[in-house]
Amino acid sequence: MKRQLSLMQIKDALSRRSPHFDVLSLFDYLKDNLQNNAIPNEYVPVKLVAGFEDFFRECYQEIIDMPVFRKRLKAVTALKNVIFDFDILGAFQDSDITLGDYLSYLIPCSKFEDINNTLSALLNIDFAQRIIELNDNTTEILNSINELFRLRHIFCHEIQQSEVIDYNKAIKLINDAYTFLITSNEIISEIIFPNIQTTQEMQEEANRMLAAAEKELDLIVQRIQNEDYYGIFDFDYLDAWKQYRETRAILYSSSTEDDGSISPIAYTISKESTTRALINELKDNFRFLLRRGF
Repeated sequence: MKRQLSLMQIKDALSRRSPHFDVLSLFDYLKDNLQNNAIPNEYVPVKLVAGFEDFFRECYQEIIDMPVFRKRLKAVTALKNVIFDFDILGAFQDSDITLGDYLSYLIPCSKFEDINNTLSALLNIDFAQRIIELNDNTTEILNSINELFRLRHIFCHEIQQSEVIDYNKAIKLINDAYTFLITSNEIISEIIFPNIQTTQEMQEEANRMLAAAEKELDLIVQRIQNEDYYGIFDFDYLDAWKQYRETRAILYSSSTEDDGSISPIAYTISKESTTRALINELKDNFRFLLRRGF
């Protein structure tokens, strides 16, 4: 039986997770502090593996939450016999967390074998072989990563420590870890985003999603009104809600730092997201009327 994590544990872990760009900044942090003798060399494998855990759990979450890959969950050995409690199921229903959020914390990341098995299963590839191919067909990077995990285990779990890391080895571990993460990100991105969209295509897709959401909202409002024989429910607030949606989208798009090409997309995505939120609220609050209306 797999260990279970409570909803509070999952939310607490998610609040501490570092996004990819924070993980990548870890390498400069370690190098700078090593040069200034601010941290011991033995600190390096501990922090690097912690960075790996954040990085790959975020990757697992993103992959699992994509329907095209979700069907391969049964191939992930680490997820066999997973049990969901009612709090977790309720959180899925309320969109507090996603399936990927939850399962990503049930997958171990304590050695390279864990990462290799999981990504190979989810993406239907030989992940380790792809790493080798993208690094001049040598196993040097993987050997270094396995050594990194070995050292981290020693420094974290063994009282008697005979291992010593000198400065040059610490720097090599950092450089190899960086290469490993960059290569891993390249492999994953090529598979989950095989056709990178142009800005125009992204805008067109955002427009289609917003139009579909608005059409669904109109149908739901109409069905509720048709089933509301006594005229109890009105939607006079929709005009004010649309103004709120507009203001929110403007503020969201203005917060993006780019050359102006992404802001319109962000604006449209925000409107679609706010519309979906209202749709979900109406479906929840008027579920009995809506069921009767179908």
